[in-house]
Amino acid sequence: MKKSILTLLTLALFTMCATAQNKDCKYEIDEVDKFTKQKLLKTRWERLSPFISSVELQASGYEVDSTKFLRFELTVQSARNVYVPKDGKLMILMGDGSTLTLIATEDWKGKVFDNRPNARGEVTQYTKIFVNYPLANDDLKKLQGPTTSLRLYFINGDDRESHIDIDFGKKRMDILSSMMKCF
Repeated sequence: MKKSILTLLTLALFTMCATAQNKDCKYEIDEVDKFTKQKLLKTRWERLSPFISSVELQASGYEVDSTKFLRFELTVQSARNVYVPKDGKLMILMGDGSTLTLIATEDWKGKVFDNRPNARGEVTQYTKIFVNYPLANDDLKKLQGPTTSLRLYFINGDDRESHIDIDFGKKRMDILSSMMKCF
């Protein structure tokens, strides 16, 4: 009898914790596509880079059926096309000092969009690019821990390899992990 009560209490506590975790998740998309019948799940965008910068980076988690991705929106001050090539790297420095490297599986081309004023009020053109990095189950598990910084490689408008480094600091170490815990 005591085992049954203890088992029920443990099950109830586990259910409450799982429900509480999902309440912290902010989904932009959570639906089944009516044509393909695929389950689509996407967290809201989280800004990773400073607000005043010539390069901006946002991230979200993305899932189609059971395939999971770490998705980025990269905005670069450039009138030329910027892209992440197939096999382009994303390196993430974990809280324990280890490095997780994710690889783009296809070319992701940027698109030049409307002029907008920069921090000095000058009108400039920006290129915006979206890129998905597929996540294996081990990658997803690692990303649920603290991260300290990341480096995203891309090809700039001059056809040279470039990268953006983002350091999270102690206050933002869990920005990616909280997003990945939603999957």
